[in-house]
Amino acid sequence: MDLFRSENIAKVKLIFKSLFHNFSTKDKFEVDPKVLILLGLFLLSDIFLFNNRYDKWVSKRPVYIRWFTYSILLFAILAMSGVENHPFIYFQF
Repeated sequence: MDLFRSENIAKVKLIFKSLFHNFSTKDKFEVDPKVLILLGLFLLSDIFLFNNRYDKWVSKRPVYIRWFTYSILLFAILAMSGVENHPFIYFQF
């Protein structure tokens, strides 16, 4: 249910009511294990690279290692980006 795509005021009221009165446990919040692994890797890299700039660190490495890390980062960006198309919500007006 989307607030800005509601057909009538009754559904908007239901959305706001659900914000404050929906405390059921049937819809549990679950996190994908891949996200937890990536978060752990991010935290480890932050601990090890605290107060260090990535560009200075990578510039000291050989060219093949530098480009390998660039390709891994590019692959991660492309793999984690969404491919689902979300149309502009005000297109109907």
